[in-house]
Amino acid sequence: STAFMLWNKHHGNRHFIEAFEVTTPPRRRTVEQLLALQEAISQLEAHVQAGNIFLLKLRSLMLAAFPQVNHLPQARTMIQPFLHQISA
Repeated sequence: STAFMLWNKHHGNRHFIEAFEVTTPPRRRTVEQLLALQEAISQLEAHVQAGNIFLLKLRSLMLAAFPQVNHLPQARTMIQPFLHQISA
């Protein structure tokens, strides 16, 4: 990423990063801005969904490798008072 390259440039050579100018894109009409925002949100949703799928796969692998984790008596002892309060 850009941040890593800047950090590496700064710490690799032990020189300070020189000032640079950030140019903004040309002004767009409202419709174009809304379409760009919609596209960005769609991409964000896709990344979140991919992250969730990865985490679910990782969880299933961990449970397959360590199935006894689900049956810890300490976990039941800790959760039991909360379950009793909910059911009451």
